[in-house]
Amino acid sequence: MTDRKQALIDLRDKVKAGECYPKDILSVFLHYMGDCGQWAHDAYFHGSLDAARALHDAVLPGWEAYISLMSGEALVYEVVRVDGFFASGESPARAWLLAILEAVIAQEEQPK
Repeated sequence: MTDRKQALIDLRDKVKAGECYPKDILSVFLHYMGDCGQWAHDAYFHGSLDAARALHDAVLPGWEAYISLMSGEALVYEVVRVDGFFASGESPARAWLLAILEAVIAQEEQPK
């Protein structure tokens, strides 16, 4: 397993548990994923759907998302695929962040 994949898994687990700190998000995104950390931060800490959308567009270009504002659930998927990555969270933005992390982690497993 690569360091990048392990860092993403660790971040996903912290987000899922609601035990994430700003340094956790920013260090993973700045080190491994460029300048998307502020969007992830705003989605997690402020429940910003705009930030979650910006992050989604940056790291999953061409993917779609279904967000339930009532249940706090999110699904991200490629149009050409049948399956996707589902998550639920304290807020729709946090669920979306989790689904994005699940998709990015899965992409780490695919050959380049």
